[in-house]
Amino acid sequence: MIKHTPIWVFGLLAVLAVLGYLQSKDRQVNIMAVLILPIAMTLLSILGVSSAFGLAWVPTGMWLLGVLLFLGLGLKLAKPRGVSYCRDSKKL
Repeated sequence: MIKHTPIWVFGLLAVLAVLGYLQSKDRQVNIMAVLILPIAMTLLSILGVSSAFGLAWVPTGMWLLGVLLFLGLGLKLAKPRGVSYCRDSKKL
């Protein structure tokens, strides 16, 4: 299996390993950097539902219900430990 793996895959693995290591360190990030991925994934999610089912009421409503349900659960149950928020953007 490794014999037929393209060389660029190992470079990608190394880049992802370095990025993963950097994510484990304490740092300060801008709020926009934190929100880009969730916003993009939400848009891709609704695009996937609309491309599969159209903009019908039932699938769109079920998607919205699922988003609201898990957003509420996430806000209630999954606050990351050690995360603090700073409203003063000049400190970033």
